[in-house]
Amino acid sequence: MLQSALLLLVSFFFTFTVSAARSIVEAPAGAYEGVKENGNLIFKGIPYAKPPVGPLRWMPPRPPIKHEGVYLANKFGEPSLQPTVRSLFGGETKIIGSEDCLYLNIWAPVQSKNQKLPVMFWIHGGGYFIGSGNHGTERINMYDGAKLAQQGKVIVVSINYRLGPMGFMAHKKLLKESKTTGNYGTLDMIHALKWVKKNISAFGGDSSAVTIFGESAGGAAVRTLIASPKAKGLFSRAIVQSGPDFNFSLKESLKTGQYISKYYGLSQKRNELSALRKVPGVDIVRDFPMDLAGVEGGAHIKYGPVIDGSVLKHPVLETISKGEHSKVPVIIGSNAKEMTLLAPVFLKNFSNDLSDKELESFIVNMFDLSKYKTQKIVSFYSKDRYGSNKKALIAMMGDGLFQAPTQQFAKAMESQNPGSVYSYLFAHNDIKIFKSGHALELPYLFGNEKLLLPLRWPIFFPALGPLVVRSEARFSRLMMRYWTSFAHNANPNGNTNSKRPFWPKFRNSKILELKPNPSVLNEFRAKPMAFWDKLTAKTTTKPKNRRTLKSLCTSVFAH
Repeated sequence: MLQSALLLLVSFFFTFTVSAARSIVEAPAGAYEGVKENGNLIFKGIPYAKPPVGPLRWMPPRPPIKHEGVYLANKFGEPSLQPTVRSLFGGETKIIGSEDCLYLNIWAPVQSKNQKLPVMFWIHGGGYFIGSGNHGTERINMYDGAKLAQQGKVIVVSINYRLGPMGFMAHKKLLKESKTTGNYGTLDMIHALKWVKKNISAFGGDSSAVTIFGESAGGAAVRTLIASPKAKGLFSRAIVQSGPDFNFSLKESLKTGQYISKYYGLSQKRNELSALRKVPGVDIVRDFPMDLAGVEGGAHIKYGPVIDGSVLKHPVLETISKGEHSKVPVIIGSNAKEMTLLAPVFLKNFSNDLSDKELESFIVNMFDLSKYKTQKIVSFYSKDRYGSNKKALIAMMGDGLFQAPTQQFAKAMESQNPGSVYSYLFAHNDIKIFKSGHALELPYLFGNEKLLLPLRWPIFFPALGPLVVRSEARFSRLMMRYWTSFAHNANPNGNTNSKRPFWPKFRNSKILELKPNPSVLNEFRAKPMAFWDKLTAKTTTKPKNRRTLKSLCTSVFAH
């Protein structure tokens, strides 16, 4: 541990004091005591909103009650109610977490006087129904911001937000009550950003230089925040990692709330909302996980941002095409082998290859497509081309869920704000078993060597382990430099003296292939991307069938 130092930073709004015995920050929201570890001040479990319990369940977040004295911020807050990851693979569903979950964490480098550092605001993934800002254990936190903060000289903030039915259930009476519904998790993110804007300068951060970044559902959340009018002015840069096109119509989402209320026998009660708020949250989360097969009334139990006319006025890409989004510099990318990690989750119920009928049924239930578009997909991703229906489905899901939405978003942002977009393809294929699968960039981004080692440990040559770790650590540092340089300068390349490989702007669809020795791609899978562009265009639907292509991310994105 670095030797403790005494820092004094005074401004009009706050006093920032660190001593050898205590690490205390006095911010507008109150005084907080953190812990010092390896050159960072770490504040865990700071409440950024009132607990959304009782009458505040399914309500927009409210400011926290200002605490008396010094708040001891040395323990992570509870995550939102959610099933355990193990529950996703069968057996009895175990629920963890709490409805009292609106907490954030801060990693701040011990710094020189008067220095204001850019802020990196992390939004975790997990399909909008699992995960937390400190996903993992106290010993191995997947999103430990310590190295990113220390090496990049940035302030790292991570948050918990409401998940599953607690965060994304829509109901017509809730819409009448609050003028919004189904977006409580997104509103939590916006509320946390407001807390950061007001208070982060007390921790040494620059409230005018906030980069939002997230992966999987967290990447989808970044896209949503870019499109939401309620998030304007709260961030200045954005990074989308494997973020699918993930938002639902209000009409579709209201069916879920209606079905849940009816399930508990409450839909005809005058005090329906009050009665729903009294149903134990653990029961609701257990009874209503994701259900893509469809339930009574045609509802598919899916959770994610809702186009409610308030938080989201239009689908994300439509909002960008209208120029109504936050015009900020963006990094956006995906992983070359997204489905190597996700396929076992998606296809766990299929022991053998899928029949033609099972393939079509899977596509219809998962993506909620018309028969016409389903047939187009089956024809393009044919068994003859890929060798089996299962392999064809895996290829189709990788393109449809991640690669095509990434390229479409990059092109849309570039068209509105030329020269502000950088795109990447994480292609570190030396990783054993899963290659460059979904979420496998995260240990490199956060510099977590405890997670890096199992990815490439040479089982039969254990003596080479330290060499492998050093090699992976170099690549990890490269990723961290790209990301934090973007947070500092809206450019991942850093200053002109930087020795790292140059990352070109997305102009002319140039993409950085992100691997230990990065290279530039001038074209990315032209035929599949053209297919999805045509499929998702409004003109591809036959006149008699006006159903549009829903978000292609209505399933599990568990890490």
